[in-house]
Amino acid sequence: MLRGKTITFLAIVALSILLSGCFIILIVVQPGAAMVGEAIVVEIEVQLTDEDANPKCGLVGIMLPISWVVDSVYFTGDVGPDYCIFLPPDVEDCDVGGQIDFGWADSLEVRWPSGPDMEWRVYQSTQSWNKPDPLVEWFVDLFIKMTVGNQNGNFNLRYFVTNAGLDFSDPAVGSSTGLYYDISEGIPITVTGATAVEDEGIIATEYNLMQNYPNPFNPSTTITFSIPESGNVKLTVFNSLGEEVATLVDEYVSAGVKMVTFEAVNNFSGVYYYRMETSTFVVTKKMILLK
Repeated sequence: MLRGKTITFLAIVALSILLSGCFIILIVVQPGAAMVGEAIVVEIEVQLTDEDANPKCGLVGIMLPISWVVDSVYFTGDVGPDYCIFLPPDVEDCDVGGQIDFGWADSLEVRWPSGPDMEWRVYQSTQSWNKPDPLVEWFVDLFIKMTVGNQNGNFNLRYFVTNAGLDFSDPAVGSSTGLYYDISEGIPITVTGATAVEDEGIIATEYNLMQNYPNPFNPSTTITFSIPESGNVKLTVFNSLGEEVATLVDEYVSAGVKMVTFEAVNNFSGVYYYRMETSTFVVTKKMILLK
């Protein structure tokens, strides 16, 4: 648990409590900086302050860059241990027939807009988060593992906790209904190490991956690709053994014609392959590094 834990490499950020009730975020432990592709772990301590006659599963909202990947949301403490699972917008939460069944991420977006290149994602537990004894303090420790996307910049992440019985339209904090939640302030993290994707300002009509130029090359080459609509794009480089040697793009990319540079200063001469992947398009091409 986070109580009494000595933190060394991670910065402790104490959160102001915006709304008190069943769920209070006491502390968040989040790195202040990370590299592209790095796996980070965010630790959050949540206090359960009121018992509920009808316990419901817990919900965790995360506001993060679109290109990031949430690997797992694990919880332990006086509830758990177990994992939360992703709750898609078109899937009912575990409190079917409650005040909100669908669209938790959309509801968070309306109340706390994420901004450009950011979004809310929601995860729910399969266990109820409830404090059965009013005289005993209960705590939940959350561990959110995420992989940083390919985008440099300063980002403010936010975290939200509640249960599936929440109704955002109920302003009565402290009412007998027990519908409470808490949300953190934006917690900054600086990301570095991303490959620059240059926008050529050309309208794209189809998905395409062009031959790199120059080819053969030493030690750098330019790869051009086009996407007719905005979406997630992954561009990776492999050696002749099929081993991944570089991830050039792994992020949400706006529609158009894009250029990215592959720097092979530390790679050996030989045949390499570069692969572009979107939700509907996958293609691989060959290039040659001659030193």
